Amino acid sequence: MDPAEGSNWAAQQLPEYLAVVSSRPDVGTAAGAAAEWAAELMEAEVGAVVLGDELQAQVGFPRGAAPDELLVTAAIDRAPTIDVPGVGPCFSTVVALGAGTAGHLLVARGDRAFGAEELSLLRGMGRVLGLQLRQIQTLASERTLRLEYEGLVRTLQRRQRLLEAFGRVQRALLTRVPLQEILDVITASANGLFEGDMLSLRLIDPEDAGQMLLASRSGMPEWFAAAAWRLPITPGLRRALDSGDLVMADKAALRKTAQPQAVVDPIEAVMAAPVSEDGERVGCLIVGSTEVGRVFDEMDAEMLQGFADHVSMALTDARGVQALHQAYHDALTGLPNRTLLKERLGHALRRGPCGLLFVDLDRFKLVNDSLGHDAGDQLLIETADRLREAAGHGSTVARYGGDEFVVLVDRVVEDVSEVTDVGERMLAAMAPPFVIMGRECSVGASIGATVASGTGTPDEVLRDADVAMYRAKQGGRGRVEVFQPEMHALLMDRLDLEADLRRAVEQDELFLVYQPIVELGTMRPTSLEALVRWNHPTRGVLVPSQFIPLAEETGLIASIGRWVVSAAAAAVRRWDSTPAATLGISVNLAASHLRLPGAAAEIAALVRAAGMDPSRLTVEVTENEIVREHDDALDALFTLRDLGVTIAVDDFGTGFSSLRYLRQLPVHAVKVDRSFLADIDLSPEGLAFARSIVGLGTALGLYTVAEGIERPQQLAELRRMGCGFGQGFFLARPLAEDDVMAWLRRNGHPDAALGVGAEAGHFGR
Repeated sequence: MDPAEGSNWAAQQLPEYLAVVSSRPDVGTAAGAAAEWAAELMEAEVGAVVLGDELQAQVGFPRGAAPDELLVTAAIDRAPTIDVPGVGPCFSTVVALGAGTAGHLLVARGDRAFGAEELSLLRGMGRVLGLQLRQIQTLASERTLRLEYEGLVRTLQRRQRLLEAFGRVQRALLTRVPLQEILDVITASANGLFEGDMLSLRLIDPEDAGQMLLASRSGMPEWFAAAAWRLPITPGLRRALDSGDLVMADKAALRKTAQPQAVVDPIEAVMAAPVSEDGERVGCLIVGSTEVGRVFDEMDAEMLQGFADHVSMALTDARGVQALHQAYHDALTGLPNRTLLKERLGHALRRGPCGLLFVDLDRFKLVNDSLGHDAGDQLLIETADRLREAAGHGSTVARYGGDEFVVLVDRVVEDVSEVTDVGERMLAAMAPPFVIMGRECSVGASIGATVASGTGTPDEVLRDADVAMYRAKQGGRGRVEVFQPEMHALLMDRLDLEADLRRAVEQDELFLVYQPIVELGTMRPTSLEALVRWNHPTRGVLVPSQFIPLAEETGLIASIGRWVVSAAAAAVRRWDSTPAATLGISVNLAASHLRLPGAAAEIAALVRAAGMDPSRLTVEVTENEIVREHDDALDALFTLRDLGVTIAVDDFGTGFSSLRYLRQLPVHAVKVDRSFLADIDLSPEGLAFARSIVGLGTALGLYTVAEGIERPQQLAELRRMGCGFGQGFFLARPLAEDDVMAWLRRNGHPDAALGVGAEAGHFGR
């Protein structure tokens, strides 16, 4: 052959070969076409394609006439000749496949060796085959990842339309549009490819697992949708759900099902692919055709399965997005939770100084306990809305836990006033009353503020803001307190004190002192108030104001209260054979202790264990606590009263109780707070105020006990206004147990005093 003619011949054959090979959709058919064309063009007895060490295709003699190993070995070794069974020795040529494809194209013929033009053409054919096989493998890989579906279509036009449809669906998935919109995009996109057919997505009815509900549709007439909005699961659909395989049915099969006739009659053929949510099959994507003689083929099945896979991804992604949202957001308020807050705070700290506010609600417990947890939840939801609006753009409002919120001023902050201004806006937002379950509730907030320099950790910044919030509460609530470095030392001191307090009861560091209460008209003692003290190993003796608030916050108040009752009752029992044998004993208990389950029974058991008559015991609870605490605390007081225990309201006049409410409480006595006695002998206003408080207690039919009598003039005024009982330093300082008897003997005739005590009883009862 003339070289020019050979060159022209090769140039003509290669495009035709390319067209044939590139039209093949998979590796097997492309390799077969390549082997066949190569053998035909080269007038060869053998044509073969070897990929790696495996024979992919061979032509020229019946399959099996030549062992696969022979052709594979010849291709790999590039053998110049091979001995073909039934043909004999043949000249062979082996060319590598292009595009990095590990394989070879082999041709062999018996009559002559291959010329230069033929070798050139074969090398070109090898490169073309390698490129096509590489492309086919790439498309197959993309198909398995559900990113591209070129292998599902036979023509470039349909392939392009399918890819465009999948693109629309994937954009909907990536942009996180609502789930229903994604499902509608999927059914509409599928309907665009199944022209003239009806697409529907049906999900299992959560109320009836034997039925399916219409979740999305496209190409379906309204009358058909109305008839088919809820259908029973047919055996075919059940098979798809159970097996996970796509199913098909023709008209004859449909008529055997229990579907309504109006639904079955128009349908000629149907195909259903199961859809899953997080691995659990929950429904089917269904295509139904009204075209007579319609038969769905393999490509139709692959397309429907592709769309069904997208439905599964959408359903699972929706659950995943919801789970992610739940993991980073508070279920009640929808605000970011502690985890997300710390993550955002960490990012903010890396950018530079940022602001943080720690918000703790004031009086939330009152609403939650008096109106119930549903009311408390509603209050938290409305509080979240107010804080979010007040914080404004550029701030993250998070629920930290309970009734605590944290606000991150998520920008670079130059001055602390930028943070405190946000805090003041939030205080103003909290000022108007809330209307919860038809009742107005006023709930304020205490706020700690800090500016983080960018060097601290999220936990350290949160700790600083928390410390500042604690100081705001100590300073009177309803205010913004800015963190100062010295506050941290106070916090550490408080933590140390808390740790010591947890050991105080076990290590016998608590002790009682006793302050006499006297009848002011006769100056005879009627009872003793047991006052707890803490003999701290390094701080010395601490009075209640130095550790009882901490005990309340840490939940240790109940164990301290139990110890006080037990120790006081034991002391009374020891006094049985002394001049104090008929004196009563008063103990202060926290309402938070009394509202614990079984508190009243536990106190009664302690009194019985000590052998003390319950009528000698008085339980004192502060006015604010007795009014605002949960009904369980009041139930405990009623139970104790029924056992004969006297109930007294401490700090009377400082609270917010109404007269009607006090009349409903199981109260026998009120203790007038010392603040009302401070200047009764110094100013007419002070005297008038004290007289009104004492008169109020008397008008309620309660015994009145004046606290903090420190001067004789105060005693004289209290006697004149008719106050029944009193205590204070002027009458007696708190006494150690060993000093009680001596004090009784120094102050009048013990036997006479005891006679009055025995006759009058505790507080005259």
